[in-house]
Amino acid sequence: MVNHFRDRGHKDIRAFVPRFRRGDSDKNCPTKDPEILDKLEQEGFLTYTPSRFVDNKLILPYDDRFILKTALHYDAVIISNDNYRDLWRENPDYKKLVEKKY
Repeated sequence: MVNHFRDRGHKDIRAFVPRFRRGDSDKNCPTKDPEILDKLEQEGFLTYTPSRFVDNKLILPYDDRFILKTALHYDAVIISNDNYRDLWRENPDYKKLVEKKY
């Protein structure tokens, strides 16, 4: 996705990935090529959303909020299969953002 938009000349691109996808030395890395994620993060195209393991159980925050807050802040377009309807009632600006920019 990032390469597609870079090839089209876009410069302000941000992908969101839960941190556990990167893997670490204690867990099996669920990403085949974590170096790609590292490079995208170093280049400023990728943001990891928080995740952690507690008693071997994966704890994930609701990533959609990170995406919508960032899109609002930067007046950005969202590319996603998600329609974010569950967050429309939480913040009227989210509904406007999704209706106009999705």
